[in-house]
Amino acid sequence: MKKIVLTAAALLAISGSAFAGSDNYGSNGANQPAAAVDTSYTAST
Repeated sequence: MKKIVLTAAALLAISGSAFAGSDNYGSNGANQPAAAVDTSYTAST
């Protein structure tokens, strides 16, 4: 029984830190800036 409790606590600690988020933008991914898109026209001659 003690092993099960320790395993569950370890899994919760690991999964909680895996989804902690970025240090730069916090844990909310919606606040991250959008990636820049290059829309310039290119053609070969």
